[in-house]
Amino acid sequence: LYGSPNNLALYLERTLGVALALAVFVRMDKWRLIWGLHGRSSDHGAGADL
Repeated sequence: LYGSPNNLALYLERTLGVALALAVFVRMDKWRLIWGLHGRSSDHGAGADL
């Protein structure tokens, strides 16, 4: 499927990089939502950011 093990390594590295970045982004977003609910940023409504 892939020309060489090097291509597979590059593919895995790229995929894992994207997945890791996505996981970090989602986690940060979740924390931001939690802090927003507890903070005073809930003035404009809880569902405004969603």
